[in-house]
Amino acid sequence: EQAFTRGKLTNGETIDYGFGWRRDFYNDIDRVYHPGSTCGFRNIYQRYHKKNLSVLILTNRREPDVVELANKISDLFLDWVNFKLFNSSKKSWRTFIFSKIKRGLNEL
Repeated sequence: EQAFTRGKLTNGETIDYGFGWRRDFYNDIDRVYHPGSTCGFRNIYQRYHKKNLSVLILTNRREPDVVELANKISDLFLDWVNFKLFNSSKKSWRTFIFSKIKRGLNEL
């Protein structure tokens, strides 16, 4: 629990960083994440605990911007979760995601 607790500065201000993990709200959903990079690789791990969703991107390149890519992937799956909550459709996540990708491939 402490690893995911937001840090507190000496002036009492709460920050989104604590013990190597960052914590914030993405689209009003509590998110824990950790990006990292050095010469030749970039990566990110994002976890949306209440939505049972994790996104992990590992690269051995300087590009793409893995934070932006992880956010777009999160958007796809979170849209599906919300779709399932408000619709009785039997559409599978694969069908839902691939239809979104097909319609907006350039947006990814």
